[in-house]
Amino acid sequence: MGRSIDPKNEKILKVALDTINSLPYRASLRFIFYRLIERGLYGKKGDYISFKSLTIRARKKELYGWEPDTLVDDTRSVVYRGWGYKTDRDLIKAVVEHSGECISHWFDQEQYPEIWVEHRGMQRQFEYYTKGITIRPFGGDYSIEKKYLAAKDLEDATRYFAKPIKILYFGDCDEHGLQIPDSALKDIRKWCSVDFEFDWKGIVPEQVKAFDYIKHNPDKPDEYQWEALEDEDAGSLITSVIENELDMDLIFEAEKRTEEIKEFILRRCDIDPEDK
Repeated sequence: MGRSIDPKNEKILKVALDTINSLPYRASLRFIFYRLIERGLYGKKGDYISFKSLTIRARKKELYGWEPDTLVDDTRSVVYRGWGYKTDRDLIKAVVEHSGECISHWFDQEQYPEIWVEHRGMQRQFEYYTKGITIRPFGGDYSIEKKYLAAKDLEDATRYFAKPIKILYFGDCDEHGLQIPDSALKDIRKWCSVDFEFDWKGIVPEQVKAFDYIKHNPDKPDEYQWEALEDEDAGSLITSVIENELDMDLIFEAEKRTEEIKEFILRRCDIDPEDK
């Protein structure tokens, strides 16, 4: 199997996995690392990098029972609790109006595309200029868990919508920017049992020729950053791509039908949708 893991690291991986499996919740890399320090398997906080590298290898190679999604890719988000509603009526109205459930337009589209972007900072811009389509911000090199999730989501999309899949990618046109999707695709294709098309939509040298205000590194004349685009130009590029890939009328029709259903539910509960 070509593991070549020394006995010490093999023990670390097995103890770490036992610890993860003993928990009633999903654990992060750092959380498990501190558990291993407590058990004497690591001596200092500086060992975190070597533990991270070891678990990357274990997850990618699926060693000793490790899987790509064994660890959770956690964030530093605040966990709000108890910030609820005063009355039953307020709760019903909020649940209906803010529910993420909707009538899907994908059953009627010719294909199922997703937008993948290089930077997390691009997310809000793409949310603003698009609708009805999944956006995956990489945040640089994509984490193992997120790559595995993408692979499984694409499998689910194929089973659910029965459409060909196409990835619309947007990112920097530079050396590192070109490496990021290649690295991600290598793992995602390995873990995804369905085929999909990958199409780099921006930014490419041919596109930026139309924007003479963009400055580039004179030593690397063919490298450009997405953020160099003025928002208006970026928006035009994004919307032109999406409108070419999707039937926008189907999206608007699905949104309208979803709102009609929500209003119907509220009125059945004797709640005026216009009541603030």
